[in-house]
Amino acid sequence: MINFIRNSTKIKKIRAKKKVLSGFREKGACSIDLAIQLTEFDREDFPIINELRRKNIIVKVGYDDLYYLDEQKLLENRMGAIKWAMIILIASLILLFKQYM
Repeated sequence: MINFIRNSTKIKKIRAKKKVLSGFREKGACSIDLAIQLTEFDREDFPIINELRRKNIIVKVGYDDLYYLDEQKLLENRMGAIKWAMIILIASLILLFKQYM
């Protein structure tokens, strides 16, 4: 039951993140020139927005309250996660093969 609740929470977080990212894309806010204000998002989106800001995926423009989605940082973040998943997979396979040799 606890795992179901955790998975449900993770799924909600993934959906909320997709919603925020698509919101920036739909508004065209993917460059400094096309930055938008965060007031265009719902209050419930702000925890996700703050998380993405900490990762420099959503970037503030100067002293204005304008923000844009840095697609390059998003890609780097995703590739970093994939890299670590592959490292863990390879290490697991090496340990598995050593066990049977």
